Amino acid sequence: MAPIPGNRSLPLVGLFFLALNVSATPAWAQPPKLPNKTILTLERSVALALQNNPELAVFRAQRGSAAAGVTLARTYPFNPVWTSAVMGDSGPASAGITNRVFNQHTLSQEIEVLGQGKIRRAAADAALSRVEWEIAAQEQQFAVRTIRAFHAYIYRQEKMRVLDETIHLQQQTTQKVKRLSDQGKLKVADFM
Repeated sequence: MAPIPGNRSLPLVGLFFLALNVSATPAWAQPPKLPNKTILTLERSVALALQNNPELAVFRAQRGSAAAGVTLARTYPFNPVWTSAVMGDSGPASAGITNRVFNQHTLSQEIEVLGQGKIRRAAADAALSRVEWEIAAQEQQFAVRTIRAFHAYIYRQEKMRVLDETIHLQQQTTQKVKRLSDQGKLKVADFM
């Protein structure tokens, strides 16, 4: 899309609507850095909204967690587990305790039965896919909101231009009618 010629206020008002679009941005978030005379096109506005939105950053961070889940599911998780418990045992001398230290050691090795690994990997892949779809849906939602805000701004700007032109034409007409009224070519009632 070509930039709108001849309007110097477009970058500032465009940034205003971009800020409105990012309504859930915390107060401490930094606005995107733009050169002073940048004219925002529709494509540039959407790109800035998608790059600098903190809500999207949160959704994108979830992808890393889901990808780590896939890596864990593909790694053989069943390492041997050794647990040890050592406890002291005491009592009166008349009890006849010969072993005053109780030891318990357990070594366990889990195994996969009936394709558990395949199910675990499929579940992790499904979780990653769900997160990627959620990210895509959120990006699309923010892009649509940005496009709507951009078009609303363009509409309002054009509406203001037409209203200014209408006011200017009414002022010119009033001046011409006043001149004709002053010259006697029109009645005072026509001027009113």
